[in-house]
Parts: sequence; C-alpha cells; structure tokens
Amino acid sequence: MKKELLRECNILANIQLPRKAFFNTSQPTYILALERRKVKNQSRPPVLCGIARSIGETLDYGRVPTPDDNDLAMLADL
Repeated sequence: MKKELLRECNILANIQLPRKAFFNTSQPTYILALERRKVKNQSRPPVLCGIARSIGETLDYGRVPTPDDNDLAMLADL
C-alpha cells in the first residue's frame, strides 16, 4: 500500500496533533495531506512537517475555546 500511495500521490504535509485532539481518544493523531500526481515523472514538492501542540480549545471534557493558543492556525498559514 505504501509503494502504491507514493507512486500515485505526493505528500504535501504531515501534521502531528496533540493527544485527545478528538474527544475521548488518547491515541496519537496525524493529518496527512496528499495530492494525486498528474504524471508519473512529476517532481516531488517539499513536505511540510509540523507539530500542533494546541488546537484552539482545551483538551478536557469542557472543550473551552482558546483562540490565542492555536498552533493549527499558524501551521495553516505556512
């Protein structure tokens, strides 16, 4: 599967999210941004690798918005 994915797609970004980014899920979570390759000999673009330590809300039961503490917004602007 990995070889086929790399043959057919370009990886644009890989972003690690904090644990509990999704409610009641303590597993590590990642965002993988892919783009279908137009031709097989297309050159590979650079890959953005980022770590989001905060997602704009608390990671507890309350999920209180914290807009001033949002690494995702900063990563999206890159």
